[in-house]
Amino acid sequence: MSAFQPGTMVDGRYKIVQRIGSGGMADVYLSEDQHLGRRVALKVMHERFAQDKQFVERFEREAQAAAGLQHQHIVSVFDRGEVGNTYYIAMEYLQGRSLKDVINAMGALDPKLAVHLALQILAAAKFAHSRGIVHRDLKPQNVMIDDDWNVKVADFGIAHNPVAGDVTQTGQMIGTAQYISPEQAQGKPVSAVSDLYSIGAVLFEMLTGRVPFDAESSVAIALKHINEPPPRPGAVNPAVPPVLDRVVDRAMAKSPVERYASADEFTAALENAKKDFSAQPGATEIRTAPTMVAAGAGAAAGAALGSAFASSPGAPPTVPVGQAVIPPTGAVPPMQPSVLPEEAARKRKRRRNWLIAAGVLAALVLAGALWVVLVGSKSTVPNVVGRSAGDARAKLAEAGFRSQVFEQQNKAPVGEVFGQSPDAGEKARKGSTVILNVSSGPGQVEMPDVSGLSRDEATTKLEGIGLSVKIKKEFDSDVPRGKAIRTTPLAGEKADRGSEVDLYISKGAEQIAVPEVTGLDLEDARTRLEKDGFSVEVTEKDGSDDEGKVLKQTPSAGGKADDGSTVTLTVASGSNDVPDVTGLSEQDATAELEDAGFRVDVTQTEVSDLEDDGKVANQDPTGRAKVGTTVSIEVGLYNSAD
Repeated sequence: MSAFQPGTMVDGRYKIVQRIGSGGMADVYLSEDQHLGRRVALKVMHERFAQDKQFVERFEREAQAAAGLQHQHIVSVFDRGEVGNTYYIAMEYLQGRSLKDVINAMGALDPKLAVHLALQILAAAKFAHSRGIVHRDLKPQNVMIDDDWNVKVADFGIAHNPVAGDVTQTGQMIGTAQYISPEQAQGKPVSAVSDLYSIGAVLFEMLTGRVPFDAESSVAIALKHINEPPPRPGAVNPAVPPVLDRVVDRAMAKSPVERYASADEFTAALENAKKDFSAQPGATEIRTAPTMVAAGAGAAAGAALGSAFASSPGAPPTVPVGQAVIPPTGAVPPMQPSVLPEEAARKRKRRRNWLIAAGVLAALVLAGALWVVLVGSKSTVPNVVGRSAGDARAKLAEAGFRSQVFEQQNKAPVGEVFGQSPDAGEKARKGSTVILNVSSGPGQVEMPDVSGLSRDEATTKLEGIGLSVKIKKEFDSDVPRGKAIRTTPLAGEKADRGSEVDLYISKGAEQIAVPEVTGLDLEDARTRLEKDGFSVEVTEKDGSDDEGKVLKQTPSAGGKADDGSTVTLTVASGSNDVPDVTGLSEQDATAELEDAGFRVDVTQTEVSDLEDDGKVANQDPTGRAKVGTTVSIEVGLYNSAD
């Protein structure tokens, strides 16, 4: 399908205004909803992807899921439908720029601004995760920012097509290389903590102005995510406080279990970090800034942070590092030259010197006080991981620290501290708060039905919901070899997340020995075989007088066959076809009948034709008869007297 022209009506409802974006998967149009009188962004899938049935089904299913994500920090999905030979999604239209545009224009953001934006991204992720949706492609390009620094995250749950810079698995886009988690890069199942890794990568880029890993190809970048530790943001941008280095390092841990366990935990770490570096002397207060002009951007990026980080009323506004600010006209009036009398000048000089001296003294006093407050009173944070929450809080209080508990699902025993921030051994001010991550238990998941799946498919499905799998094998004549039979606990039952479950895989039907039944009556042979687990199939063989006896069996006795498989028995029928011997000589007829298992009784009958002399004129019976039956034949005798 060619691009829609302005004025085109889509699905009888959406009037195209203009195209506002294009990507590897779809074009995006600014459109007017004729039913509701509002502007929407219409995302139209490229036709080449609309021919892929699985892609379309996934697009439809995930678009429906995304439509249920109504949240202040998530771009709303209003509608979906078909147009021509492809499909569309109608989404909320936002005026603003992407976070990527902002970073490209400004470079490294002020740490407080970066934290402010990251907290909003985490709020969106938390909402989606609570509804079972993992974004899988969180990146600055999918984060929209308005003029008040409000965040909206786009493309929640919408499957992307593999394009340049994307990594795929069996045709499915699972992330963008620069922000992909190690498990995504390896094609493993993703979870909520995979999104948290990506948010850590986005936070790194906001703090430094560059992506954490870069290379010439997406594969090379993905390998770096798998094998290389993330660089420290503070090593790239000295303005980044060490506490944020620690936050990014944990968010981008290679192992999912070493990352923040949830968006709430990540948020708590950022809030704690914000308090820590906001208290440092000389920390910048972020307030609403004048209009920002980014060279070559062609549009304003908006104001800096508002009241969340505001200083006292009347304080001069300050802006993040890298912003270009245009002061209001007349804000700085020019100084007017003046001529002072000589004595007045000397007095001013003496007064100035006294003020300078007083200022230096005050600075020294303040520096000493700050040293006492910020350095002299710092203590080593004790290690409380592994303790109960009550014991941990008591130990911290004894060391002079406050504590705050955050309960989260974890494999640690219920009530046990499994994480702390600051970490054990770090220095922190006495009276400051130590965040304690306390286990509320692993949580439970419902066991899925994996019967009939292959071993790998069943294992992946179980591990994908946080279970450890132990393989057990058993014979099953109803389930093909290598396929899943059942699990313990059974499908539909509950299991603790992180617990080990048994997955039973079929070895196929059990091989058992075939008994000897030749020579037995058919019914006796059938009873014996069925008792041992076999089915029986019977064929008859003519020409034997052992009627009903088993002459042959397949498979033969002593071999092994699948439990439940069929044994074919060849049974003597006790009857045979009576050969037609009319016209044969007496000798030939007798031999043929005896070979077929019959007795022969010969009588003579007169014939008028010399050629019929000595040949069988009649026989009885014909057709089939029991083996051993006597067949009477009449042999012609030529009478010459006639």
